[in-house]
Amino acid sequence: MFTVGVTEIRQNASAVIKRVLETRMPAVVMQRSKPVAYVIDALSYESMLEKLEKAELLMRVAETKEALRRAARLRETMGKRESQRDSVETIRELRERGKH
Repeated sequence: MFTVGVTEIRQNASAVIKRVLETRMPAVVMQRSKPVAYVIDALSYESMLEKLEKAELLMRVAETKEALRRAARLRETMGKRESQRDSVETIRELRERGKH
């Protein structure tokens, strides 16, 4: 990664873009010694988006599996009940199990 100032981007954007494309290294655009933007090549950007989308999908799958496991435990618990209990007591018990 290399740094460029906002002024350099204004004056010579094509050279900065050319360097990014040739080196495949991103440029961090600095303004008052703080990063304000990054310039990266399109392939790297698209690759990052694809990886992010896959990671989000995997998280949703994991969350769904956990919800299904909890539902199965609830069905199992409800099926094992010998006598009808107050639903408040059952819900309290299930919440306590979920904390562990």
